[in-house]
Amino acid sequence: MVSYMNIREAEDSDCIFIFNWRNDIDTKKMSLSNSKIPYDEHCAWFKESLNNPLKLIYIGESDNIRLGVCRFDLDKNNSVAEVSININPIFRGKGYGKDLLISSIDKFEKENKFLLVAFVKKENLASQTLFEYVGFTLSSYHDGIIKYERQVIKISFRKVTAKDT
Repeated sequence: MVSYMNIREAEDSDCIFIFNWRNDIDTKKMSLSNSKIPYDEHCAWFKESLNNPLKLIYIGESDNIRLGVCRFDLDKNNSVAEVSININPIFRGKGYGKDLLISSIDKFEKENKFLLVAFVKKENLASQTLFEYVGFTLSSYHDGIIKYERQVIKISFRKVTAKDT
């Protein structure tokens, strides 16, 4: 287990890693689109994503080892961001998903106030457990896909007055 996970924005050098993780056999089984992605198609998508202000891609790493990726696809008109996560296959089942998702959401929410949603296949028990652990609740279910939501918690402060005694 790593002692500290750094969350950073994705960069060009992450393209091949995310490609390999995405085409991992278990990832394909649990993805909403389970087809193999050709490398040139992935590279074009990745380059466009890095330059798209409506997509934020974070890499979780420790000691310069990439542990996973967390992506936020923003719909600014509706103040909704779809969250997806993928752990480096060699680090799955070791608890990094929780750290990556929590830390990525924390980083995202420092600058963005959106309703967060995630779509998970009904057979993807690991992702269901993960999203529920970090405060997502089941919103709907349709054709084998569970929609989870996590509301932004709004806290406000006011000055304490004599009426507060």
